[in-house]
Amino acid sequence: MLLGLAALAAPFATSLGFTVVLAWVLMLAGLTHVFSSWHAETLLAVARRIGVGLLYLCVGVVIQRNPLWGVAGLTMVVGAVVFADGVIGLATYFSEEDPATSGLLVTVVTLILGLMIMNQWPFSSLWTIGTLVGVNLLCAGAAQTFGARRLERLGNT
Repeated sequence: MLLGLAALAAPFATSLGFTVVLAWVLMLAGLTHVFSSWHAETLLAVARRIGVGLLYLCVGVVIQRNPLWGVAGLTMVVGAVVFADGVIGLATYFSEEDPATSGLLVTVVTLILGLMIMNQWPFSSLWTIGTLVGVNLLCAGAAQTFGARRLERLGNT
C-alpha cells in the first residue's frame, strides 16, 4: 500500500520508471524469442520467432533510448483500450434483456475516462500511467492486507 501511495504522490516519475522497466521486459522477451528459434520445427516458425523477437527488441531499445516517447505512446494505447472497454460495455449493456443499472455507471465512467485520456494527450502522459500503477499497487496492497487479516481471523476460530 505504501508503494501505491508513493506512486500516486509522484505519477510522472512512476510513469517513467514503469516505462523503463517495460522497455527492459520487451528487450528480454525479444532475446528470448530469438534464442528460442532453435527449437522451432519449421523454417516458417523460425522466421516468425526471429521476426517477433527482433520487433520486441527494437521497440524496447527505442523506448529505452527515449522513455518520454514510450510514456506518451503507452498513454495513448491505454486511453484507447479504456475507451474501447467503455464502448464494449455500452454495447453489452444495451444488448442485455435485464441490464443492471450499476453496470451502466461504471461503463459510462470508463468511457469518459478513456475520452479524457485521449483528449488531453500528450499532456495526460504526465499522470495517466503513474496514477494507474499507483492505484493498482494501492488496491493490491489493501487486498493482501485485508485478505491476510481475514485468514488470521478464520484460523483463530
